[in-house]
Amino acid sequence: MKIKTLLKGPLLVSAGYGIHCRMIFKALNSDPLFDVYCENINWGHCSFLTESTEETKAIRKCIEKRIIEKHKGNNQFDLFVHVTIPNEFEKQGKCNIGVTAGIETDRVSHVWIQKCNEMDLIVVPSSHSKKTLTDTIVQWQNQQGQTGEFRLTKPIEVCHEGFSPLFRKFLSDGAQPDSRLHNMLEELPDFNFLHIGQWGRGGFGEDRKNIALLVKYFIETFKGRKDVGLVLKVNMARNSVMDYNHIQARLKEIKSNFKEEEIPPIYLLHANLTESEMASLYNHPKIKTMISLTHGEGFGLPLLESAACSLPVIATNWSGHLDFLNLGKFIPLEYDLKEIPESAVWGDILIKGSQWACVKESDVKNRMQKIVSSYDKPKEWADELSKKIQEQFNLEKVCEDFRQTIKKHLIKQDTAVKLDPKEYLESVVDTLDSYNVIYTMPMSTGDVFISTAVIDGLVKELPENSKIYFATHPKYADILKNNPHIYKVIPWNETMMSMDLLESVFDLALTPNVATQYTFSNWVRRGQGRLLAEEFANHCNVELGDYYIEKDYSILESAVQSKKGMFVFLKNESYMTLHTTSGKGQWEGREYRDWNEVVVNLKNMYPNLTIVQVGAGDEPLVEGVDVDLRGKTNYQQLAGVLEKSMLHLSPDTFSMHLASSMNVPLVSLFGCSYAASTGPWVKDKTKAKYILLQSERLSGCKHKACYKNRCAANPQDGASPINEIDPKEVFQSCVRLLKEYE
Repeated sequence: MKIKTLLKGPLLVSAGYGIHCRMIFKALNSDPLFDVYCENINWGHCSFLTESTEETKAIRKCIEKRIIEKHKGNNQFDLFVHVTIPNEFEKQGKCNIGVTAGIETDRVSHVWIQKCNEMDLIVVPSSHSKKTLTDTIVQWQNQQGQTGEFRLTKPIEVCHEGFSPLFRKFLSDGAQPDSRLHNMLEELPDFNFLHIGQWGRGGFGEDRKNIALLVKYFIETFKGRKDVGLVLKVNMARNSVMDYNHIQARLKEIKSNFKEEEIPPIYLLHANLTESEMASLYNHPKIKTMISLTHGEGFGLPLLESAACSLPVIATNWSGHLDFLNLGKFIPLEYDLKEIPESAVWGDILIKGSQWACVKESDVKNRMQKIVSSYDKPKEWADELSKKIQEQFNLEKVCEDFRQTIKKHLIKQDTAVKLDPKEYLESVVDTLDSYNVIYTMPMSTGDVFISTAVIDGLVKELPENSKIYFATHPKYADILKNNPHIYKVIPWNETMMSMDLLESVFDLALTPNVATQYTFSNWVRRGQGRLLAEEFANHCNVELGDYYIEKDYSILESAVQSKKGMFVFLKNESYMTLHTTSGKGQWEGREYRDWNEVVVNLKNMYPNLTIVQVGAGDEPLVEGVDVDLRGKTNYQQLAGVLEKSMLHLSPDTFSMHLASSMNVPLVSLFGCSYAASTGPWVKDKTKAKYILLQSERLSGCKHKACYKNRCAANPQDGASPINEIDPKEVFQSCVRLLKEYE
């Protein structure tokens, strides 16, 4: 079955939305599951692409297909993907997906919310764009005095943009700068800042890219110097002669505030550049750093491309570009959130009262001066960041992520469009000549992490040409990031409960999640038999190997604010970590009510010990902790924090397994669960230092642990048997392990 797909957007337009639209075209058109038709639209005053490439030829062919179908009166599509701003969203298919860059401010208009709610799925390129849509709440009141809230109700997913393979080829080949571009930039000094963007309307600090203020600050910072330059690859809408004259007039107006001899070199690069020429620009020996004082970005593709090419990046520390710049180190600019000026207000798009980031002048000038005088360290950061961006944001990967997001939604949704389960799996498998293995584990952060030890044991038993596909819920996929043994992480769905289906596509199908569900009452509820990790491995007929999670130490190396208002670097602190539960509404049966007492006693005995609370943002804050990292770490950052901890204290939850895997001293509490069943598995027990405190479950679950979100024995107040554990026993167990450090 083919999915008849209509893609509508600025496919042949020279603009950011056009690039994004062409990326989506590549993602869909390269998959035989989608029968793609295209409809091109204008994008403001932006010019159309004139260069004939294999990509534009393919797009025009799909546009012709759409025109032919339209003449025949065939306007029915299984899937409609509309790439535009939300107030223009349409519904032309059985399933309708709206793709938008979102907004550069902190909120969207009620019209955007209304139109988004008419679609089946919204796709945005950054967590910032997602947050602005999900955080916007519109209060309403009708003539009868009734009030209410209006918010986004449809699912929304983040699918990043990516940079062209040509950039990677340019880097790997060590190509020299393009000759045409080299001639253009020949007269530049040896050190130049680069800025790329569209110069919008408004005066100083009012255009969204903040170009006018950038030029002003640059002149004031390097007044009288001729050894530092600024290259502006900018236009207003088109690369026409009139557009060029308008830009020159703006520059002349800014320069008129200074004496001619005071103005450092400023070069306007006003031309349509090919991808090859853009790659050459980023890698030109005289281009030393990318700079942007942007008020906000939905994503920020030029910043991604420059960072991928190892250019140090100076950018506002806010909005969409942080998704990739925060993978490593860049030069963040301090800012204040301020209401957008009247000149920026734009109907139902940039609304009055919304805010965006305004950089601080002193910080901008200081950062510019510093990178010119001390370039080596930022260049080292840029080289490291480039490696991560090339791995995670290359076009092939983001196209695959987009395809999987669409397929996952088509499987889940209730409209007439549904992917055949076998066709979906066959579309996922792209290693037909390999021995393909699928391992399913859809639930629980802890279970997915435990599975990494199973996978490590499994690879030792598989043929050399094996490829492991790991199926799980998308929210757990990041636990497996960069796991060397896993070829691809794919979204799990209920059809994968069928072994017949899996074995019709894969050479080997392993479903420990299904197996343990069938045997759950035989061993987990009675607290007998193997640990959960051992049960998973037994199903796969392998020995457990080593756990794997990529570690990120960025939080240790960055200043974090303590409860006393001071900023501390955790890498210099003696600290322990505390995790109180597993998130509101998930495992409240594990909520211990005496954490405060334990923390107070520990602080009294060890006043110099920093207590760091980790976990989800909605977990209750414990009084007396020194540093609150709830909701501020991803899986990799949590691993980095736990690894350096002197002690980890938690109930039976993911962080317990994570800490024990790194041999971090551990005290863990068990209430409605058995330590003998779901406790930590440690490969080298000679290095293990943990104390597991098991409730006797006198208040409930006496004969069998219930493993419920709310304790089945106390449905009224939800008090879990975990609270039978004496806080003094918890405190003494912590002291026992901490004494080793004394």
